[in-house]
Amino acid sequence: MRESLTIVVEITSTSPVIGFCSHRNCPIHPEFRLVEAHRRTGKPSRKHSENFEIYGVKGSLVVSDHYHTYWEDEKKGVEVLVDLLCDMFRIDVEKLQIKKSTMWALDWIKRRQVTPLQELVVLEDRKKKKKKKHLLNVEDVEQILTNSRCSAYDVTLLAEVPTDLKIDLTFDPANFKYLKLQYGTWLTMYNLFELCESCQEIEIVDSEFYLLEMEEIIENWLTYEMRSIKDLSFEVSGFARDRLDILEKLIEYITKLYEEEPIEDFKGEVFLIDEGFEFKREDGAVVKVRHDDDTDFVKLSFSRGTESDDT
Repeated sequence: MRESLTIVVEITSTSPVIGFCSHRNCPIHPEFRLVEAHRRTGKPSRKHSENFEIYGVKGSLVVSDHYHTYWEDEKKGVEVLVDLLCDMFRIDVEKLQIKKSTMWALDWIKRRQVTPLQELVVLEDRKKKKKKKHLLNVEDVEQILTNSRCSAYDVTLLAEVPTDLKIDLTFDPANFKYLKLQYGTWLTMYNLFELCESCQEIEIVDSEFYLLEMEEIIENWLTYEMRSIKDLSFEVSGFARDRLDILEKLIEYITKLYEEEPIEDFKGEVFLIDEGFEFKREDGAVVKVRHDDDTDFVKLSFSRGTESDDT
């Protein structure tokens, strides 16, 4: 049986790299690289002028060498080489790595294929000599999170964004299976709730949340919002140090909330578990609050209730 092949395109340096991975979420290590597209700065040497060859043995990909190609325009080179490989194996690009200055690749992928990317990774755009970072702006983030330029199931946003994005950003997010934000300080609670309406799994690093934000998230879930989210991970400031106190206050807040709130939807039960606690909503839906003793990361796992399956 033929192994599934994932074609990966890295456009995060001056020499874009194209390669294959045998499984998803695999970076292009040197042994997986097939070809690079360099800018032509002079006549290439003989050893870099060989014909491009890829062949298979018993359904597995065999890369005999790491080839270098030379183009007047690397952008054109990437497009030609990707089309060649995709046509050869009758597949589409599944993983794309870009940065601020190579976001043109989003439009190119949208033009060349109907199938969404399995994974889109946006890295920092940093000039080595000047050590200057080119930050994403509001338009960039909105285009990525709304899939308006290119569709993707999983998005990992490792690039830094300006802090004032918290004030400017408004969007209707796409239906992502997985979304990771490396720099989450710009994210407002309103935008987080919007993401939880359409995303299945969200991981936020450097979120700088506190007990108040945890209370808001649980209360929002109690009102039958956040319908798509299954797993939500974020950092809570000081949680590793004060986790028992924070969890105790959170349980107290939730208990008081559904005891005093006249709306029946707030009725539920709290259960203590080894890694934290879980709260069961009246319709049977459960949120599990789990944590790692050594970090400030908290993970909320949501299960749907019997009455929310068709809502």
